[in-house]
Amino acid sequence: MISHFKKSRFTVLSSVLLSLYGSQVYADTWQLDDLISRTAQYQSPYFFYVGKGETWQNIQFNSQFDSHGESTLVVRYDNQMIHRQDLNGKGELSFTLPASTAGFHRLDVMLLQKPSVNGPISNNYCVESTNLYTALTKLTLNYQAQHGILQLNQLPDALFNTQLSRTAPIKALLQFNNQNRLEASMIARLATAWKFNTPVQWQVTESTQQEAPDFVISIQQVEQPLAGAKISLSRNNEIPRLNIEYSSESQLLMAVNALINQNYLQQLNTATATLSEPVAEPAWALIRKFETLADLGISDFALDSSSKNISLVFPPVWEATDVLKGKLAFRAQSGLLQGSTLQVWLNEYLAGSLSLAKLDSNPVERRFDFVGADYPYVNNYNMTLINSQLNNEACLPNAGTALWIDANKSLVNLPHQMKQGVINLSTIFASTPEIAINNPAATSMAITVANVAKTMLLSDQPVPVNITELNANRLKKINILVNTARFNDELQRYSQLLYLPATAGGFIVSVKDGRFWINTDSAAGAQTFTRFWPVIQQSIPNNTAVLFVSAQGQITVLSKNSVNKAKAPVVEQVSTRTLVIVLTIITLIIIALILWRRSRRKVKGTGE
Repeated sequence: MISHFKKSRFTVLSSVLLSLYGSQVYADTWQLDDLISRTAQYQSPYFFYVGKGETWQNIQFNSQFDSHGESTLVVRYDNQMIHRQDLNGKGELSFTLPASTAGFHRLDVMLLQKPSVNGPISNNYCVESTNLYTALTKLTLNYQAQHGILQLNQLPDALFNTQLSRTAPIKALLQFNNQNRLEASMIARLATAWKFNTPVQWQVTESTQQEAPDFVISIQQVEQPLAGAKISLSRNNEIPRLNIEYSSESQLLMAVNALINQNYLQQLNTATATLSEPVAEPAWALIRKFETLADLGISDFALDSSSKNISLVFPPVWEATDVLKGKLAFRAQSGLLQGSTLQVWLNEYLAGSLSLAKLDSNPVERRFDFVGADYPYVNNYNMTLINSQLNNEACLPNAGTALWIDANKSLVNLPHQMKQGVINLSTIFASTPEIAINNPAATSMAITVANVAKTMLLSDQPVPVNITELNANRLKKINILVNTARFNDELQRYSQLLYLPATAGGFIVSVKDGRFWINTDSAAGAQTFTRFWPVIQQSIPNNTAVLFVSAQGQITVLSKNSVNKAKAPVVEQVSTRTLVIVLTIITLIIIALILWRRSRRKVKGTGE
């Protein structure tokens, strides 16, 4: 996991840089995961991302270390060795990285360990000592980020670094005509086109701004006719701002299509653009498949002589009907000794095991099956991979002990059916992404609903969201109401289940006759929805018809759909007494037939 801390203005020489280069400089910190090694050789890759239009200067790697023996730290940056240092005992380490331009960059941190003088010493590299331990903690990259000239094709990085994972949500301020549902729809399409690692809190203009937003999106319709839609990207008071000006609906559509059609966007290499010709729509999001580890968000990884835990989270709307099955694809060296094994555990139950001993040199890519425990059927699994390798006597220090897992070729299969009730709301976006709202404050709720559906079920492309005015005569599949009176009326129906004085700022989600309703009382309730709806999906029970969520995120099921289960056939049990009587009668009949047959033979014999 990578986390990011709040920016602070870097003021040294900033006025000079701004005047000479038109750029801004900030001091930032990027935090990396801790590293713990108990083997003779251990390597861990780290990645950081420099946003489009940025350069990082004066990058400083800082960490604390604790080594129980003699350790050597080797660091490679983008495949170039940049630092080597011996570690002993406890202390701090710090070194400088080269300046970095936009894009992903890789740090490979390698630890080579020898046991302490008091511990057991082995002359065989393949038989590792148990007295090995080195830990690097509080790993950070401190750097100065310099923002250069803005360009539209830097979006969405120009607004906020898409790869940052920050505890506090991104605050995005939306400025548009609150009564114009087309503008609301276009903002929703932009929001679903951009993927940020940090959750985004979308705020409409009326929301009280206690803190400055991280970025602003503004859509404005001008009265005088324009020759074309105008798009501009600027930075005011350190806050990035995307502005769209238009005079007709067709101009607004072409502007948004230009921003969400990646092939077109890459051509906009200036901070402003005027569009006078129609722009092709992008490829819209489709239902995605969950057939490999990569489909579940897992990347390829190396597995040393230890274990690794990964989470396999299938869509919350899935109800598993059988156990998880799959094939693990991996690459491993040959020539391992008897006892070398690779094991797969699912939810603490052994799901598969493969002996790595005496592997043939070909094929390099290998697979083996794994099957989850028979019960219970669930849609999320904790997968533990355990790699126990015993190298042969001829192994060399550079032979390594790593085993590589290929996520794209590792197959998973979870038989399932779709859940029913409130949890089924996200499936609507697979066919009709239309949302009706009655209040501007509901715009952020509509965006949240669309993004949750996209994250759960859809591909990375934008969603063609259409937001319309709520009309009782033309209801949509999804209807959102921000109305205090209506919200209180709904609560009154469940007064025996809810403490009404504590319901302010909460929201109700219900489904009836195939239509979903989301009710809240105010803009504060809308913010409650945007905060909790993405995180409660796994907690919504199947067949829930009406659900209440408080301002603190507490879930209360108010009503459930009745489930019609097929009646089991009635099997009448036969009593023991009846069975004895029947058997007795059958026995008597058989005896009577035997006696009759004998008597008949006797009569025949006498006659002859």
